Amino acid sequence: MIEEEFPFMVFLTIKALGKKLNKVFQEMQIPLNFEQFGLLVIISEAHEELSQQEIANCLEKDKSAVLRAIDVLETKGYLQRTHIPDDRRVNKISLTEKGKEVFGQARHIERQMIERIKNLILPADYDIFKKVLFQIREAAMN
Repeated sequence: MIEEEFPFMVFLTIKALGKKLNKVFQEMQIPLNFEQFGLLVIISEAHEELSQQEIANCLEKDKSAVLRAIDVLETKGYLQRTHIPDDRRVNKISLTEKGKEVFGQARHIERQMIERIKNLILPADYDIFKKVLFQIREAAMN
């Protein structure tokens, strides 16, 4: 059965987590979706401005898809672009104060949701899951 094949199981798990997070964000009136939240995580965790290409590389998405997401988040006032004087083709992306505030709220909600899920799993099982998932990711990248 396809539902038991590993890649499909991972796909369905990611979709379920995204759907759950979208629902919680909506209930808590956080104006983000799962994809936008992921983009903000990358930018926030970098602790420095990133280029659109660097963000695309981190998310393993094409630059045009990332550009569309950045445009939406910039329109909402969560991101800002800084033009690089030496290279007009490159923009550096960073969180605005409004973006930091919304991201902080979203991150708190996301961590609470993950904690509730983790509490349903034995700690040893969770540790094994993370280890195996990391090994699979590494194998797939080689």
